Amino acid sequence: MSTNGYDVVVIGAGHNGLALAGYLARAGLTVCVLEQSDAIGGVCQTREVLPGFRGNLGTNSPHNLDPLVIRELELERYGVEWIPIPGASAAALLPGGERIIAYRDERRDPEFDQFGHGEAERYFGLLEAMNDLGRELDVSFYDAPPSLDEVQARVPDRHRELFDLAFFGTTRELLDRYLTTDQVKASLGMLAVVGNFVGPDTPGSAFSLMQRPLYRGARGARDYTKSVLGTSEYAPRNVRGGLGAVTQAMGRSAQAHGAVIRTEAPVERMIVEDGRAIGVVIAGGEEVRGRAVVSAINPVQTLRELVPSSEIPADLVDYLGGVEMEGCLAKIYVGIEGEPEYLAARDEEERQILARCGLRMGSYVDSMQAAYERAREGHFDGDPVVYCLMQTAFDDSLNPTGRHLMSMSVCFAPYHLADGMSWPEQRDNWVNHVVDWVADNHIPNLRDIIVETGGMSPDDFHRELGVYQGNALHGDVLVDTMFDRRPIPGYSDYTSPVEGLFFCSVGTWPANYMNGLGGRNASQRVMRFLGSTAQVITPLG
Repeated sequence: MSTNGYDVVVIGAGHNGLALAGYLARAGLTVCVLEQSDAIGGVCQTREVLPGFRGNLGTNSPHNLDPLVIRELELERYGVEWIPIPGASAAALLPGGERIIAYRDERRDPEFDQFGHGEAERYFGLLEAMNDLGRELDVSFYDAPPSLDEVQARVPDRHRELFDLAFFGTTRELLDRYLTTDQVKASLGMLAVVGNFVGPDTPGSAFSLMQRPLYRGARGARDYTKSVLGTSEYAPRNVRGGLGAVTQAMGRSAQAHGAVIRTEAPVERMIVEDGRAIGVVIAGGEEVRGRAVVSAINPVQTLRELVPSSEIPADLVDYLGGVEMEGCLAKIYVGIEGEPEYLAARDEEERQILARCGLRMGSYVDSMQAAYERAREGHFDGDPVVYCLMQTAFDDSLNPTGRHLMSMSVCFAPYHLADGMSWPEQRDNWVNHVVDWVADNHIPNLRDIIVETGGMSPDDFHRELGVYQGNALHGDVLVDTMFDRRPIPGYSDYTSPVEGLFFCSVGTWPANYMNGLGGRNASQRVMRFLGSTAQVITPLG
């Protein structure tokens, strides 16, 4: 059976695939999106993740979602409703009740200076220097990226040392150069390792800290980004109903302009004729054809598993075989009845502030490195880095009053386990390890208020949601996998080695989690390929 007549077939209904479909449909193109699971959104879904507890399946925060994507796809018209987070929206929690709360008023600097005189000045001086470097590098997140050589040629002499450390150095080297206290170093170290399978001593690991400074300095878009993003510490709003509200709005936006979205339609292989991608075959043998195909799943997986190797140059086949893709980010869900008591809270006001914050819970830089090394050996017993959001503290649309879901993104959970262990056998042990660590170090009453726990390992994300090898970023964000080398050298402009096949996932430039720019940027490349001249994006100055 064959379904013909589409202009574009899209593989995957994650946020980038949905964004791309929305732009293409607005341009008057016929679009069919194929999703392997039973719901759209990928890791950006709201679900009943535990019996009786709804919350974020994967990603917790929309603070990277690009303002232009929000506006151009009319996401607020199609259901996105924002909830402001007053006072402070982020905090870093460290062992022994030490903490840094990201206040936005006169309480801000004392949070840093409590660990050492002048640390606030050093910390915010480093952030401002990185922001200034981002402006000088003038890299657009709204086009195909420049080469790394081009970027290096733009570095002013005053920022040469910072550039070398931030792009090529280890996280520890960068932090040791500009900061003096272990606590403040740890707060940034947690930011650097999240999502990537790296440790603070991994060369190039500091580059993650440059992503948002580069974004805020993105050519032609500074006025659009500055109103939402602030510094890398702040996420001043969230979306009512969880991240699924965003992807549902993206789906409605695309469908309102004619896009077709099909769930439970896993793609088994690409149809390539005369060197050109003209469609796909889904489970059951149905062919879905189009004038172009766009993969919103992992680009390396697409070429390894869906495209016949005979259609790819032999040297590229060899290259793809050597690309490391293993991830180490997973989720734990903790359903509670009652209120968490944070060791770091000094009074009831601070307890309530921490309850609605996005929390980074971890230990010090040495501990992160040790946990990374254990994970590389296939073990999950090191001190984790946990990103936790209890959205029910500020959003009454998810669960009954008094019942909260703590949605925890957990670093250093390896995709491959050692000694023949399997994730189905070890998942409960891992969940217990992390929950016990959180209770012992950060939330002493956690065990007393738990109703239910559960989790999704990197293996679960791979099997159930198609997150290839559990890599949430579809490839680590390091300098040698970015710019003109993302997703693979020679194809950073959203094209592929196969004519008519394009990429748009977070594995493309500019990565950066849930921002929608992979879909937005790729849509323009596909439109040019198909000869469409529709104007559906905001011209940038």
